[in-house]
Amino acid sequence: MLFKRITILLLCVSFICLKAEEPINDDSVLQGYIDSYHTAVTPDSLSWFLGAIVVHTSWTDLDLSKSYLKEFDQLMVDYSDPIVEIEYYNAKGVLYYSLGESLDSILYFFDITEEKLNQHNLKHTKLRIGLKNNRAIAYARVNLKEAAIKEYLAALEIVASSEIKMPKYETALYSNIASMLNTSERYEDALEYILKGEASNKQHEKSIGEHSNFYDWIILTKAVSLYNLGKVDEAESILLELQSFYKNTNVESNSAKTLLGQVYYKQGKVHLARKTLHEATLEAKKLNITVDNEAIARLRIAEMEYEEENYSSALENLEIIIELFPKDLKGFQESTQVYALMAKVLEKSKRFEEALKYLKNHQAILNKVREDEAKMKQGELKGHFSNIEKKYKINELEIKQKLQESKFSVLIVAFIFAILIILFTYIMYVRKSDHNKALLKVNEEIKQANIKVLSASKAKENFLSRISHEMRTPMNAVIGIANILLDENPTNKQKEYLNKQKFSGELLLDTINEVLIYSKINNNKVQVNRKPIHLQKFLDMTIDSYRIGSNKSTVRIYQDQKLQTLQDLVLSDKSLFGQVLMNLIGNAVKYTEEGHIILKTDILENNNLSVKILFEIEDTGIGIPADKMQSVLDSFSQVNNEITRTQDGTGLGLSIVQGLLDLKNSRLEVKSTPGVGSTFRFNLIFEKAGPIQKPSKARDNFTNLTQNGIEGKRILLVEDNKLNQLVAKKVLQKFKVEIALAENGQQALDMVQQERYDLILMDIHMPIMDGIEATRSIRALKDPFYQQIPIVALSADAYSERVQATTESGMNDYLAKPFKPEDLFQKLKSNLESADRVRGGMG
Repeated sequence: MLFKRITILLLCVSFICLKAEEPINDDSVLQGYIDSYHTAVTPDSLSWFLGAIVVHTSWTDLDLSKSYLKEFDQLMVDYSDPIVEIEYYNAKGVLYYSLGESLDSILYFFDITEEKLNQHNLKHTKLRIGLKNNRAIAYARVNLKEAAIKEYLAALEIVASSEIKMPKYETALYSNIASMLNTSERYEDALEYILKGEASNKQHEKSIGEHSNFYDWIILTKAVSLYNLGKVDEAESILLELQSFYKNTNVESNSAKTLLGQVYYKQGKVHLARKTLHEATLEAKKLNITVDNEAIARLRIAEMEYEEENYSSALENLEIIIELFPKDLKGFQESTQVYALMAKVLEKSKRFEEALKYLKNHQAILNKVREDEAKMKQGELKGHFSNIEKKYKINELEIKQKLQESKFSVLIVAFIFAILIILFTYIMYVRKSDHNKALLKVNEEIKQANIKVLSASKAKENFLSRISHEMRTPMNAVIGIANILLDENPTNKQKEYLNKQKFSGELLLDTINEVLIYSKINNNKVQVNRKPIHLQKFLDMTIDSYRIGSNKSTVRIYQDQKLQTLQDLVLSDKSLFGQVLMNLIGNAVKYTEEGHIILKTDILENNNLSVKILFEIEDTGIGIPADKMQSVLDSFSQVNNEITRTQDGTGLGLSIVQGLLDLKNSRLEVKSTPGVGSTFRFNLIFEKAGPIQKPSKARDNFTNLTQNGIEGKRILLVEDNKLNQLVAKKVLQKFKVEIALAENGQQALDMVQQERYDLILMDIHMPIMDGIEATRSIRALKDPFYQQIPIVALSADAYSERVQATTESGMNDYLAKPFKPEDLFQKLKSNLESADRVRGGMG
């Protein structure tokens, strides 16, 4: 809400003004209070001037204010006087407000002050007006606007009932009410009270001969109203007058300059708006009273920069605001606006997870405000009922006296009693109904907020899906072309370059996969696909891949395998299990410059159904300091900044490992000594999948793939990317199959109706008609042949739920890009053989 904080800052000044009665513009006023205090003799005058000093310094120098409050403590000991107590508790309430204490603590001291006034039957009109004003300001800070306005109106009633005319106080109270109405966006209503305040100010001028010390305040409030009503030129005129009115920089003049910057931006004077708001931030720092003014000026800059699409500048100013309030913006009136704007800026910057965090903070504050308002209403209801009960007891006593005089009074008592009961019941019903409506409204707002959170989460998932597809598609071409060239007898020098290109491509692909699997873990989207594996051979292959791929000649990589008694295959998701091992071994390789890396395995438990195995990865690397042990398991973390600059990696590896181990109810344990090395260990329980068969003599390496009986088959390749067409065709030619090409789903649908194919390789994302729609259309054709032809999805989309949609659309299988030639061959062979068996069974 625009300029809410300006309003609150202006209201705070009224603490001082209503207490001191005179304008407070420089230290000479404070010195006057101090001099008067030292010459005062009576308890009344001592407490009055001491209270004025505490209130004044509570807004200019908190340490000085607290020191004078200690003197007040001694004054309380020296004089047992009700006036001393009243002035003391009022001043203490104001100081607690400046210290940012809770609303209950502040109101506690104001309540004591009012109780003392009533207890000693003291009129003390000015202090009673000040108390109502102070209560209102305390309510305003926690956004209880209606409660604040009620206190201001109560203060006006005291002014009206006074025998002495008080136009200055009327001016202040009308201004305060107008300011509160501004915070509620009731700008037309605010202008009505501003006109009343201006009229009161003129009365003061007639009697005194000069403006009241609230003149600059009320016209600044007027400028706020006019600005929000779209009358920016009138607001500018007022603000320029104020700039010449102020002799020194203070809270009000700085707030006026911030508003002037907003006016300039509204008028399209962007450069002048930036300059003015920047000056406002510098002046706010010089005030050295509160960080609120600087925060509000920076928030206005951030709002302007967001509108101008300068998101980095907007983000910079918002981050500074958050630094100004180390306790999560506690005490900053516009914290909700900061969190809401931060969420928007981060969303525009594609930082969706952080945006979601600030959106939640924004909603939490809104919920707290609503809860406080509900509590306030409940408190008012209880107080109202209490008053009714007191009145009832008084009436009951009077009725008993009358009963002694006349039996007719019994009827009157019964009638009054019935009316009170009906009134009491009706009030309870109305209040409860209003409360229920408020709760329903809050619930609906929470529901809408949850919808927005789910929408943001879905947007993040779609974004990652698109990024996955856009990055993996060219990577398929990069790695695939490298494989093709390596198979065409390159020179040794060319082979070296191609191997480096392939290695770099696979490294980038690993990074992409890390981000995707991390996102899947966080969104509970990881799907486990267990198949029988030969665990010993799988571990051998894993270690061999690192031995071959490592370029560190000073590091030995080997394993200590104690699995001789395991004579069975085990069920495991090879991809996810491999991800755990590769991340841990890869980390060891990354942070070890010399020495060794050992993968140790040992059987902890072994029975007919399952086996429990201990895995340890030991290295002689740099080690992890004890104070960094927990942080390395967090996302995006590495041991220190130097490592971040000298070693590759996203910092997600160990977080991914722990996330995957959680799926198996296992925990990652770390033991490490800096400069000596680290050991990572975990346990896994595998179900057994039958005895290990003796190895077959048949060879199934890529050079012999074409000898396995798929040559001559007719394959339709549906792919829109030219480079990926080239890669797929080159690989398929090695299988000695016949290849036809379609560049989108519609073309594929037309081609299958003109000619018969043995199998279709179908990309998912394509223009005109995508692979999902094309598959559904093919399966919908009447000829039974189209129900049996194998369709294998071939896509770079490894994240989206569209992968699951391939099966739902009628596809038989799925292969992610980039793919290995041997994986493609196995997909073709298994699906072709399956189709042949189906046709044979039908024949």
